[in-house]
Amino acid sequence: MKFELSNNIALQHPDWKNSEFFYKEILGLDTTMEKSHLHIQSGGVNLYIMENNELRGTVMEFNML
Repeated sequence: MKFELSNNIALQHPDWKNSEFFYKEILGLDTTMEKSHLHIQSGGVNLYIMENNELRGTVMEFNML
């Protein structure tokens, strides 16, 4: 069985709503504020900033080939 990394990456953070300024105004990325997360698209990659008060870190998605 083989896997490949998908183009979806999630970052978990308790204060995700205040991160839009950094990604949009400082880095100049295309952002969309959703009800439960901030969606950022750049170069075919989807980055999701999601609320999580207990865990912090990166969630990477893999596809089975």
